[in-house]
Amino acid sequence: MKFISQDDIPVEWGNPDTSKPRWIPTRYVPWTSWKAGQMQWGLSSIRQGENSGTITHELGHYAFNTGDNNNNPYVMPYRRVGSGPWDMMDRGSFNGPGGPHMRWVVPANMGASMPAGLMLRNRIVNGFIRNSQVLTLSRDDLVKSGPVVASVTARAVEPLPGTFAGIIVRLDGAEPHDRTPADDPAVNPLSPGIPNYDFYSLEVVQRIGYDSFCPDNGVLIAKNKDKESRNGGPNVFNCFNWVIDAHPEDINMVDYIRPDGKKVMRTIADYRQLNDALFHAGNNSGSRSEWQDEANGLYFYIIDFQKNEDGILSYEIGVKSLEGSGPQKREFSVTPPEVRKIKGNAGYLIFKIKNTGEPSALEPSLHHQNTSKWLNSDIYRLSVICEGTGCSVQLLNGFISLESGETGEVPVYISFEKGSPRKVKVNLTIMSESDNSIEENSFLRIKSINRKAR
Repeated sequence: MKFISQDDIPVEWGNPDTSKPRWIPTRYVPWTSWKAGQMQWGLSSIRQGENSGTITHELGHYAFNTGDNNNNPYVMPYRRVGSGPWDMMDRGSFNGPGGPHMRWVVPANMGASMPAGLMLRNRIVNGFIRNSQVLTLSRDDLVKSGPVVASVTARAVEPLPGTFAGIIVRLDGAEPHDRTPADDPAVNPLSPGIPNYDFYSLEVVQRIGYDSFCPDNGVLIAKNKDKESRNGGPNVFNCFNWVIDAHPEDINMVDYIRPDGKKVMRTIADYRQLNDALFHAGNNSGSRSEWQDEANGLYFYIIDFQKNEDGILSYEIGVKSLEGSGPQKREFSVTPPEVRKIKGNAGYLIFKIKNTGEPSALEPSLHHQNTSKWLNSDIYRLSVICEGTGCSVQLLNGFISLESGETGEVPVYISFEKGSPRKVKVNLTIMSESDNSIEENSFLRIKSINRKAR
């Protein structure tokens, strides 16, 4: 980064023995200056005092017998990292101000000053959380039980009452358990490699505590292995967590600027490609609120979020099978807003939805624990249009989940352009995600009064 070529390395950055080159090979790239590389990693890397992130990462190897989940992002063919900034055993050990290029600072108050915590799989393996704190589901049993809806608390703290530290969905049933079609990592840099993952995990990241320097707040979805193994193909590496990227496209950000002013972009394998990997609830959140694994027959919903009085974040998350939705009777009713006039040029219209379906008595033996409490909800997909010129409507959220007998509110924001027609028709469409044939349209005619220019 500091020198354009090996020949540009000055004497003061070279080997004190001037008969030797001023550069040396490195772990990741072909060369660096002798001075930058003079303290390269030895066979006993735990002795390195580079920064707190490195020390913590190495203790993960030494004290908890957990392997690396990272690769070399600078060699071709490029291979995407496994968990990137979200786990201490990948490049989450580099988290801190300035990122990976500032982790040499002594004392360690820049990059790698605060490594990420461990992802759900690693916390379970190391015994850091109890089984009762995790909602463990069976892919096969989701077909029989219908969707599961539960709340998950940010992983940096203890789960709030009535919530979990995470959700696991075991890829059980007939083999192969992971039915993801195999692809060629030499052609697809975003390939997770050999399709031999055992379960999905869903957890919540909030930028507090040890996650303070994670790049985002939101829901982290990943495929995981029970046992560590190599992922095959070129540039192969040990991989047991594979984060699902909500934005798999190239993040298109500068890695560094060369001395000649040329911008060097982050490679497609750079761990910071996963900075925008988290899923969010609500519309216009900057991320996605749903994800489907068609090959493995699963669908995930990020339904809503809330913060308690202490600012602790929790998310309402739904999981369903694509192969069955249980025996429950799926019905709902919609009540349109009573208001028929909007004062000014904008306002909210509140629709009400009631889950009128009937819960079925299900075997408590379904899934890996008694999940009856979380099987009584249905998830509804929402969409809205405004029929008429000069008006626009927006939903805060494209989903709502309701337990049997529960009523929820759906706010619709409507705005009028100056000079537009006074009367329009607002049409809200609601569809059950358990049974797509159950759909209803609710509409009202609305007019604005005393409209003013924006």
